[in-house]
Amino acid sequence: MYLLNEALRIKQQQVSRQSYVIADGKIAYIKERMPYWKKWRVDLRNLVLAPAKIGMDEQFLEVETTEERNNLERSWIKQGVTTLAVSQQIKSERSLPTAYKNACLKMEQCSLDYVIGITIPFRLLNPSLLHQCRRLQIPFIQVEMNVDALLDGVPWTRLADALLTYPSMLIPKIKDLTNQKSSVELSWIRHCELVGISSVTPTLIWTKEHAQKSGLYPEKGELLVGSDADYLLYHQRMNHYMTRQARMVATSGNLDYDKDEPSCCFSKRTTFKSKRYVFP
Repeated sequence: MYLLNEALRIKQQQVSRQSYVIADGKIAYIKERMPYWKKWRVDLRNLVLAPAKIGMDEQFLEVETTEERNNLERSWIKQGVTTLAVSQQIKSERSLPTAYKNACLKMEQCSLDYVIGITIPFRLLNPSLLHQCRRLQIPFIQVEMNVDALLDGVPWTRLADALLTYPSMLIPKIKDLTNQKSSVELSWIRHCELVGISSVTPTLIWTKEHAQKSGLYPEKGELLVGSDADYLLYHQRMNHYMTRQARMVATSGNLDYDKDEPSCCFSKRTTFKSKRYVFP
């Protein structure tokens, strides 16, 4: 058990100081100041604290060597990612259980936390496959399609019924790099919203919406009581010091650290990055 003492926390363009008690790899308690803490403390008054990120990697399961896998992990860690969302390609409904089991076995060698989803062609999107995903508890499904996919012909209501007890998140993956891509994605999201299916557009770094709809939030992607102690530390770009009365007022200047490389990267009980050194 230890204390992250008075770290600068930037959230929704507001700056505040927060102290976090970490126990058994989880955030156990949060308070602005804990001056009487008697156990081990880490002074973070000159550092900015942020939750670690969730990254989407479609190629991770295809690497053949340990060196390739380690290089991919290092590249993600440099971006502040401690949880990977990887996707297993599925060619037929019958192959799903075996392919998913093989993906689980392969990911046991990964140093990062992970969640495994599947990628399917548009023709396989049916209630029967979604029932299998429910039994296997697959959190997200990428659906590959062309811009001319007939979305109006999809049995959306039956899909929603199949996802009722285990709402896997659907992600449209449009193959064609044309101007029509965004309109197809919007049409897909609109169809899903009408029947209550969880769906998001694809992105490399998952947002809060992705984490919520995949069931990872608030365990991942946030720093709340009960969340995993996955966090990043950044050196301040400027002096964010504020008086007690003004702590919750955003200071002038750029408060967005998301595009910076973190100085340190921690996941529960593991240090993945310290300054220039990346592990493993």
